[in-house]
Amino acid sequence: MNIYADNRPENIKSIILWAAALLFLGYTVINAFVPNGEMVVYVRILDVAATAVALWIFAKDAWIGVLRPVPKPRDFLIVGIWLKFLSAELLGIYALVYRLAGTPAWFLNNELLSPIILISVIAVVLHVCTPGTIDGVVPRRNQYALAIGFGAAVLITGFMIASKPDLQPYLERTRPYIGDWFRTGEIPSGPPDPHAS
Repeated sequence: MNIYADNRPENIKSIILWAAALLFLGYTVINAFVPNGEMVVYVRILDVAATAVALWIFAKDAWIGVLRPVPKPRDFLIVGIWLKFLSAELLGIYALVYRLAGTPAWFLNNELLSPIILISVIAVVLHVCTPGTIDGVVPRRNQYALAIGFGAAVLITGFMIASKPDLQPYLERTRPYIGDWFRTGEIPSGPPDPHAS
């Protein structure tokens, strides 16, 4: 079956359900035998690879949209999609490097991270600033939501700067629920320690 030739609406649901089921099954089976730290790396590699494919597929159309003297409304969405994928790809690579380098604390606060995140914000702006691009409906015209959303972001940022909340106690309360479900943290990982007795 060629999924590109099947435009039925139920095909979208089918793709989502099959992909979710296969990924969940594969994840659960492997996660039962692999330490969580390694599992996160494997899942992140899968994400980076999949996002790279999407970047490749959308690259030509995004480039055409950027170079078009008078962009079509859909160009804003295509370039926005590509930039969102670019940000996700760079964040995925960043997360992989961070884990594979032994989670150095200084790397969490480096100067590269904020610009990568801001690429995602640019993508969002491109998406919401072109109402009615698809069938005259999507994205929906809602200036109030746009104003409220960005206004809330400014207020929350101001609150965080002023209060500098410590979320560690709240995060620690979630550990029993989101921690190591299969207790794979007890499985040794990496090469054996030559100094172990």
